[in-house]
Amino acid sequence: MALARLREEVGDRNEADDLYCRAAEWGSSQDVHLRALHREYDGDQDGALRLLRRLADQGDTWPLSCLARIQEADGDSEEAERLYRRAADHGDLSPSGMRQRWPFGLDASGHPAERWW
Repeated sequence: MALARLREEVGDRNEADDLYCRAAEWGSSQDVHLRALHREYDGDQDGALRLLRRLADQGDTWPLSCLARIQEADGDSEEAERLYRRAADHGDLSPSGMRQRWPFGLDASGHPAERWW
């Protein structure tokens, strides 16, 4: 992690990203999560998406709802729904996008549940 921070300090963001992601492969993904959120906040959507996708490709499920939120904001509701469903399959019931999309959740077959009360 120290080497990644040093690369970042000298302005080599891509190499720093790569080093952070390599550290995430060994279970230290929190810094990459925060880095992706900072990228998004700073307006670097491409950088945020690249980091989040890499984490998701490594098996980390936390980025799925973040990816879905970004895709939805970009107008790709089909991809957003696919990602929200993947996140839900892994137990992430993020209130931001899922509750708007499926206010009563999904049934066991993956269809929107009806209000039951």
